[in-house]
Amino acid sequence: MNKVSSEELPAAEPKVRRGIQDNASCEAVADVLVVEDNPIAQLVILQQLRELGCAARVATSGVAALEIVQDMHFDLVLLDCRLPGIDGYETARAIRAFETCHDRKPTAIVAVTGDGDIECVDKCLLAGMDGHLSKPTDVAGLRAMIGRFIT
Repeated sequence: MNKVSSEELPAAEPKVRRGIQDNASCEAVADVLVVEDNPIAQLVILQQLRELGCAARVATSGVAALEIVQDMHFDLVLLDCRLPGIDGYETARAIRAFETCHDRKPTAIVAVTGDGDIECVDKCLLAGMDGHLSKPTDVAGLRAMIGRFIT
């Protein structure tokens, strides 16, 4: 299976926030950047986000994510902690540094990882992330995170 790249997905459409949808709608509830190198995990998360009515793009590495967030605004970044090259923790720190240097409002960043112990959660928060989701993700967990960070 080929990796999904950000170039293959349509640009996030403008949205009207009406609350999280149970079914996909033509107007996105949120614009989400999914930073995940595993193609299966990408497809699972993208399908779950579609079910919630979110528009999504995928970056397959931390470097790609940094390039994308410099050009586009997202309501939420779902960030795998174990990425090739720079990991999710360093990616989060770099996003925060970019936001600070360019006087941008902080984007909600949620770690998505198979490691849910307290040390991992603390490491995520210290890196500048706002929350944590355990893999495998589920629609209920994503709905809760989107509800927490998207108004």
